[in-house]
Amino acid sequence: MRMRRGVCAIGGVIALLIAQTLAFAGTARADSVGPDAQGWWSEAQQAPQPLPVDTVTGKNLQVGGDPTGPNAIAAVRYIVPGTIDGIPVDPASVPATLTLKVAPNTTVGTPAVVACAVVGSWQPANGGAWSAHPNYSCSPSATGALSPDKTAIVFNLGPGLQARPGTYDLALAPAPANQAPFSVQFLPAGSDSLALGSGSVAATPGETGPVASTESPVPTSSDTSAAAVPLGGPSSVDVGSPLPLDTTPAARRAARPAVRGASRLLPTPIRRAVSTKRSQQAIALAMLGAIVLSVWWFGGQQTRAPRLLGSLGDGVAVEDPHVYVRSGGIGRFARPRTKPPARL
Repeated sequence: MRMRRGVCAIGGVIALLIAQTLAFAGTARADSVGPDAQGWWSEAQQAPQPLPVDTVTGKNLQVGGDPTGPNAIAAVRYIVPGTIDGIPVDPASVPATLTLKVAPNTTVGTPAVVACAVVGSWQPANGGAWSAHPNYSCSPSATGALSPDKTAIVFNLGPGLQARPGTYDLALAPAPANQAPFSVQFLPAGSDSLALGSGSVAATPGETGPVASTESPVPTSSDTSAAAVPLGGPSSVDVGSPLPLDTTPAARRAARPAVRGASRLLPTPIRRAVSTKRSQQAIALAMLGAIVLSVWWFGGQQTRAPRLLGSLGDGVAVEDPHVYVRSGGIGRFARPRTKPPARL
């Protein structure tokens, strides 16, 4: 019974360690953000006579096309944060994955949707006028992949699709090479619709480029009047004592200026991602408590009396394993001690 309890305790600690490892591996990889703006426009919406097309779609985003070209496009805009999982990053280097859920019973045909970078500015609209839809360029573009259960379309976005550094401003339109008619409605993009990848670490203000040399040139004499006077000869100008043959001042070694950024010679501290998510902190606290309880439980167990093995144990009565008997000695010399040892 006691062994079973020990096995259960060890199994519980191992399970908590595995759960903690999986939690960190699953959440420390990237963050998710929601859209800063979204909308869609219909070719049927021609100004100045607006049609109530939004009464059919509601808040969904519609994309569709026919052999003549797109007849409905959508747009979403995301701002990449400068910090991912507590680590400063360069937003312009962060890849992302856009996942849009397909509204139930709204798909006609086989959707062929691409995500292209928006050129210019646009304002959110729900079934807006076709003349106000954003302009876009599909070079490059990201082709949407329909999930096996046909409930979502996933776009793998590279940093090259950012309309501006740190901004994914995307137009969702029919693929240019697609001629088959289709129509699909997406549910409004949620707060976790854009999963951010791992970008390059942003440089800190102290990490500057190499310092330019500031050593000054060796000064030279500009006084040539002394050289024009014959050495030792008469002159109308009192030049004092005769000058030495070498009138050039001795070159002095320029003092080396203090190099800025000398602290760069020290080892750069290693950046470690410290999670601030409450779920991970709670798991870590629970794991620490389980370890403390396990140590306390194992440390409070009674030590059984020593037993002789093999032929030495034949005929020797076995004590009750639940009764603690104080023992003394080391190894095979251990014996139960019920009174102080005899004096030598």
